[in-house]
Amino acid sequence: MAGLKMIKLPNSKREPVKGARLVGDVDANEIIDVTVRVRRGKGKALLTETLAALAAMPHAERKHMTREEFAEAHGADHSDIEMVVQYASEHGLTAHDPSVARRSVHLSGTAQAMTEAFGVDLKHYQVDDTLKYRGNADHVHVPEEISDVVEAIVGFDNRPHARPHFRLAKTAKPMVGAAAAGTAPHAGPPGTFSPRDLAALYNFPKDADGTGQVIGILEMSAPSGSGYRSAELQKYFNGLGLGKGPNVTAVSIDGARNHPGTNPDDPNNADGEVMLDIEVAGAVAPKAKIVVYFAPNTGQGFLDLINHAVHDAVNKPTVISLSWGGPETASDPTTDQINQVLQSAAAMGVTVCVASGDNGSSDDPSQSSPSQVDFPASSPFALACGGTNLTAANGKITRTGRVG
Repeated sequence: MAGLKMIKLPNSKREPVKGARLVGDVDANEIIDVTVRVRRGKGKALLTETLAALAAMPHAERKHMTREEFAEAHGADHSDIEMVVQYASEHGLTAHDPSVARRSVHLSGTAQAMTEAFGVDLKHYQVDDTLKYRGNADHVHVPEEISDVVEAIVGFDNRPHARPHFRLAKTAKPMVGAAAAGTAPHAGPPGTFSPRDLAALYNFPKDADGTGQVIGILEMSAPSGSGYRSAELQKYFNGLGLGKGPNVTAVSIDGARNHPGTNPDDPNNADGEVMLDIEVAGAVAPKAKIVVYFAPNTGQGFLDLINHAVHDAVNKPTVISLSWGGPETASDPTTDQINQVLQSAAAMGVTVCVASGDNGSSDDPSQSSPSQVDFPASSPFALACGGTNLTAANGKITRTGRVG
C-alpha cells in the first residue's frame, strides 16, 4: 500500500463475539475469499424512484422489471467492477464470479496479500470448545481512487451469522374435534396440523397449486448437517396424497451444498429447518418448482445467498422463503447490503418472506435490555412472517394466539 492513500470503509470493523479470547494472528498463507460489493452504476435511475412509481400504481397495473431489465437499469457499471479486478490483480489476488446484477465480485488470495491490499488486521478468536473463527481487528481500507466505487467487503470475518427459526414440539397436544374437516389427510402424528390442514383453515385458494411459480428456499450450512433427502420428501408428500411431490433442486453458493446430517436430535443439525421449509411450501403449492439454495453460515454467505437467489436469472424464483436470521445490527456491513438486495427484489416483484423469530425485541441475548429485533425480517423490503398457535374444531379456527 506504499504511496497509496487508503480510506476506511464504514462499518467494516466488527467487535469480537462476547466472551471470545484472542488466539493469535491468522497464518500468512491461509487462503481467504471475500465478496466486494460495488455501487450502482453512475447515471442510472434511482431505485427509490422506481419503487415509488410502482407503489403509486394499483396492484393489478404494476409492471415489475425482469431480472435483465433490472441489471441494465440498476446494476453496477462494468468499469467499476473492472477497477476492483485491476486493483486485486496488482496485489496478487484472483478475481472470480463478477456480476453486474449482483454488483459484486469475489476476490481470493492469501491472508498476507489481503492484508497488504486492504489494510486488515486478521486474527483468530476462540469462543468455546467448538467455536473458533477469523475476524478483522480493525477496519477494512481501500485506496482513494476506488473508495467511491466499493461499498463493502465481507468475508474477512467468518463467525456464524444466522440461526434457523423453528421449534420442535416435545409432545403433541390433542386437537378439539375434527381439526380440519374436509381437508386432505395429513402425515403428522395425532394432534398436529399438516400444511394442507392449515391452508384450508386459512381459506387458501383451492385452485392455487403453484403452477408456473418458482419458490426459492434459502438455507445455511450447519456443523452437523443441513440438507434434505429426496426419498424422505417423497415419502412425506405421498402421505399427503400428493404423489412424489414438487420438483426440488439444490443450488450451491460459496461452496456449501445439500448435506443432510445423520442425527436429527443434534442441536447443530439444521435438517429439520430445511425439510420443514420444503414440506410446507411443497404441500400447499405442489406444482411449483422448488429451488433450495445453500450457503455457508457466515456474513458473507448470508449476503451471497440472498443476492444469488434474488438475481438468479436461470431459475428465476418468483417468491423466496427465508427461515434464518439474527439480531439486527446497523454496524454489521451486511445489514445495509442485504437491505439493498431486498429492495432490488421488490422492484422485480419478487416477494421475500422471512421468519420473524421468537424473541420479539430481545433478539440478542447478549444485550441487557430489549433493543434488537430479528433481521432480515425487520427489513422494510421483506414480508415478516410470525407463527400462529391454533385450536380448531369442525374445520374452523376457534382461537388463535401469536407465537413469534
